[in-house]
Amino acid sequence: MSKMEPELGQACFGTYREYEMDSHADALLMALLAEVGRVYWNQHQKQWYYEDTGIPGLITNPYDWGDDDDAGVAPNFAYDGVEISWYKYPGRSMSVNKELTVNEWAAWFYKVLDAVRAYEKKQDQY
Repeated sequence: MSKMEPELGQACFGTYREYEMDSHADALLMALLAEVGRVYWNQHQKQWYYEDTGIPGLITNPYDWGDDDDAGVAPNFAYDGVEISWYKYPGRSMSVNKELTVNEWAAWFYKVLDAVRAYEKKQDQY
């Protein structure tokens, strides 16, 4: 994992974290975004655009296209101390606040997945 070299827009607005995400981390996050989107659709019958999901411990925010300084620096996806940001769209210039090994990424992925599925199961009971 290397230090993040932000795109110009990221550098101007501070919408990035310290480390660049590796391709395996990108893939894990994209899988999580798809799973959260599926669960959100099943609950709300509408497309998820990274707004709050109600999943305990999971922070999700759309990219901030405005000039609100506080919203612009919030992570786009965070869980259990791992904060991820992207530039405009998921997959573009993604960065993270921690250096994680492949095994740590896998463990984090399963923690998030467990939280998403526990939330889904709870929602199915209603």
